Formats: sequence, C-alpha cells, structure tokens
Amino acid sequence: MSARILVARESIIGGQGVARSLGAQRALTPTAVRLARAGEETGRLADMLAHAATLEAEVASRLTKTLIGILEPAMILIFGAIVAFVAASLLQAIYSVRPT
Repeated sequence: MSARILVARESIIGGQGVARSLGAQRALTPTAVRLARAGEETGRLADMLAHAATLEAEVASRLTKTLIGILEPAMILIFGAIVAFVAASLLQAIYSVRPT
C-alpha cells in the first residue's frame, strides 16, 4: 500500500488531483477515494480524509471482531478434539495393560 501511495504522490506532484491519483493507483478503498474527491471539490480535503480514516478503522474493527467470533468456536472444537484424543489414548493404554 505504501508503494502505491508513493506512486500516487509522484502523480500528485506532477499536477493530477489527489483523488484521481489515489484512485488510479488503488491506494485507497473506493469509499475513501470518493470522500477524497468530495473533499477536493469542497475544499475540505483534510476533513474528508479524516472521515475516511474513521470509516475504514470501523470497518477493520468490525472485520476483526467477526473473524475472532468465528475463530473462538473453532479453537474450542480443536482443543476439545485434542483432549478427547489424549483421553482415548490414555484409556487404551490402561485397558491394554489389564489382563483379559
């Protein structure tokens, strides 16, 4: 992402608009590019980029919470399977020692 922003920086220095440069390099999400374009048109670029950063942080936080919500039950099942395997192994060892 930083390499894309650096390439976009070069085109901004060359005279292209911020939103157009960032959009062409896909350095930001489409929502952030639209907000940057609106900020350029209204003269509130810094405010709109700050708003875009807030929105993207919320999306990242929501995605992280969703992934953790999926990961927790999966880990419980995996550890349960490991405990069951160890218990079965111990029982098999105990029953194999017992005379028949």
